[in-house]
Amino acid sequence: MVFRRFLALPMATKRLYLEAWVRMWVARARLWITRRTRVRKVLGPVLAVPARRASDADASTPVGREVRRLARAVESVSRYVMGGTCLVKALALRDMLARRRRPSGIRLGVAKNGLEIDAHAWVEVPGVGEFGRDGEYLEFVPLESPDQMAAESR
Repeated sequence: MVFRRFLALPMATKRLYLEAWVRMWVARARLWITRRTRVRKVLGPVLAVPARRASDADASTPVGREVRRLARAVESVSRYVMGGTCLVKALALRDMLARRRRPSGIRLGVAKNGLEIDAHAWVEVPGVGEFGRDGEYLEFVPLESPDQMAAESR
């Protein structure tokens, strides 16, 4: 059933979904083989961008439409990738954006959930908004990168 729906899609959409699926598997594999001490290198730089929700993004701009399309593709294929966590989705989306020369950064945040602390990852695109943070029932507080903390302490 899913395969039939996939075959009915236009060729450009099929390519985009296949790219998202491959990028997610690559991101998942990178996290599997990376030691915990080196995860920061896999994540790359965290950009300091103004906090704007994806729903606040201007979808009428070509960049906004392109980023939304990529984010939808990643979200759509995520259920077909074992271990497709928010971090894997964020890595895949960031890699897809980088291939298109769109600057973006992965943000990590934490939130208190009763007696536990939950963590979440999402992608921020300067001038466009946040992707992968929609629908969260918790308000995640973004963690600052060590570079940002050093700059603020000066």
